[in-house]
Amino acid sequence: SISVWSMLQFFTSVAIWFLFFVAIERLGETELAVSNIVRSVSALFSVIVNALAGVTGSLVSNLIGAGEKKKVFPLCHKIIRLGYATGIPLITFALFFHQHIIGAYTENPAIIQLAWPPFLVMLLNYFFALPGYVYLNATTGTGATRT
Repeated sequence: SISVWSMLQFFTSVAIWFLFFVAIERLGETELAVSNIVRSVSALFSVIVNALAGVTGSLVSNLIGAGEKKKVFPLCHKIIRLGYATGIPLITFALFFHQHIIGAYTENPAIIQLAWPPFLVMLLNYFFALPGYVYLNATTGTGATRT
């Protein structure tokens, strides 16, 4: 059944992150602090990506239901452009003010310095995550159709 598959898929994605943070916790307090800061800031970007991807699934489903399957890829491209138009200014802001953003979580200069590389990777991930999630949800939005 589809609902069992969805629940298993959701459980797997959550379990992987849980295991990731358990592994990070074993590295030490500093590493855990860095990962928590980066995870916390990444939530803003994840909300944008997931919201746009969720909308994509619904809109693709509507287009296919209306017999407009040729408009699916233009729609995806439009949503990705909107996501970049929203995310790039935020990423630019975060790049220029990363010390202040990370510093809002800690005053420890060692943690601020150690958090910069993963913070940068997290910001750059947006460029890959956005189209990936949009196209994944576009595929999901096709439902059980042959399209």
